[in-house]
Amino acid sequence: MSYALFWKRLLVRPGQLHAIAPSSRALARAITAGLDLTSEELVVELGCGTGPFTRELEALCSSRGLRYLGVELDPELVRHLRQQHPRLAFCCADAADLPQILRLRELPPAGAVISGLPLAAMDASTQERLLDAVLASLRPGETFRHFTYAHYQVATSARRFRRLLVDRCGTCSVRALVLRNLPPALILEGRATG
Repeated sequence: MSYALFWKRLLVRPGQLHAIAPSSRALARAITAGLDLTSEELVVELGCGTGPFTRELEALCSSRGLRYLGVELDPELVRHLRQQHPRLAFCCADAADLPQILRLRELPPAGAVISGLPLAAMDASTQERLLDAVLASLRPGETFRHFTYAHYQVATSARRFRRLLVDRCGTCSVRALVLRNLPPALILEGRATG
């Protein structure tokens, strides 16, 4: 795990990471567990960071013949990810541009979107813009999974994001509580409507 790179980016851009440590392997396994994807389907990862979810997704893509696209805003992290995962595709871009990114790359709507973005800490308009981009990039009925820190759920912005998920998806389920993460995390799940 790239702790040195994580700490370097945290010091350089403390407002962008919103984390105190890279996500654990337990969280990475939990967020990718049970994804119902078949050969040639596209899985998109938003906010890849140093790559803890990416490692699990690469194994999943390899075993099932899936396509992968990672979207990360930090150019240094994108360089790191490309070196660590040369068989995967990454782009340095804003996740809110996901529909346009898929169109420019001639990629189909995704079968799953996995998010490491700090959505629960963002303002209302940013949350709406990002969630709308995600849902516009998913096939109807397909899965959006997002992790958030368990202790943060009392925050107004976190509660607002959960209401937004319910509003846009019709439901917001807590897929898992992962205690083996620093700090403990929840995995939220919604599905794109038709």
